[in-house]
Amino acid sequence: MDILHPSTAIGLTPNTSYAFYLLLVDAFSRYVCIYGLPDKSTDAVVAAIKQYTADHKRAESYGYVDLARIRADAGSQFT
Repeated sequence: MDILHPSTAIGLTPNTSYAFYLLLVDAFSRYVCIYGLPDKSTDAVVAAIKQYTADHKRAESYGYVDLARIRADAGSQFT
């Protein structure tokens, strides 16, 4: 998990223009998802993680165990 700055200042539409992007990578499958963030706050990151879990099946349905840990850098939004 990491937060990226947008590569361009403007998205295709106003609804796709975000100040930051949260990059989520599954450790087992290397599946990557990117979610737009309005800011780098903890609330925005937690909301994106909750959206990720709502968008995808539970880990048990793939034969894996539940989420045991999240690995991220030492940014203030991850503490």
